[in-house]
Amino acid sequence: MGDVLDTTDLLLRQQEYYDGRAADWQRWITRYMRPVEGEISKLLSELPLDGHVLDMACGTGYWTAQLASRASTVTALDGSKPMLEQIAHRGLSNVNTVHADLFNWNPPTEWDAVFFAHWLAHVPEDRFDRFWSAVDGALAPRGHVIIIDVAPEEQRIEEHIHERESIPLTRRRLRDGRQYDVVKKYWEPEELIERIRPLGFEGAGTKIGAEDGFGFVVWDVVRSSDDQS
Repeated sequence: MGDVLDTTDLLLRQQEYYDGRAADWQRWITRYMRPVEGEISKLLSELPLDGHVLDMACGTGYWTAQLASRASTVTALDGSKPMLEQIAHRGLSNVNTVHADLFNWNPPTEWDAVFFAHWLAHVPEDRFDRFWSAVDGALAPRGHVIIIDVAPEEQRIEEHIHERESIPLTRRRLRDGRQYDVVKKYWEPEELIERIRPLGFEGAGTKIGAEDGFGFVVWDVVRSSDDQS
């Protein structure tokens, strides 16, 4: 009998890895996104990210600061206390940080927009529907879900891509040499829309940077039941 993957343990280890990256994450993500940040920011400026915005899996706030420049308020939610501490140092007066496990979080209110970047790729299939149920609960009527994530072109930066029990993983290391397997699912634009359509969502994704060898997607998603006319 083969090993049975314990996704709970996998996600705890994944969180441990990102806790360990908090001190240098802002520097890394800034460098990583530099080739496409301008194009993505221009696209975001045309999307409905005003009012009260929820930034899920906000990390050290790379995108939170941009959201805060437009929104009335931003709730920055993350499972890593060390990451959230980095946001606190930035002095964003309309940003409130919340520490929570995104796989078990129940939204206490609704937001005009729900935003998450560099996160959906880390959601394993067995947690996917539950996560989108939380997104649904957090989204106000006629609200938008705005997503930034990686497409398959970005596999070029990974050290070791593999699968365990059909879960796509990649190998990551901390500076002290500790190794972690983290979930890494690379979504094509329409592939994600097809996956969330049965969950009550509809939308479209715009691919960014593919002509230059990069692989990022920005999705604008709404509830299928909301009249957006």
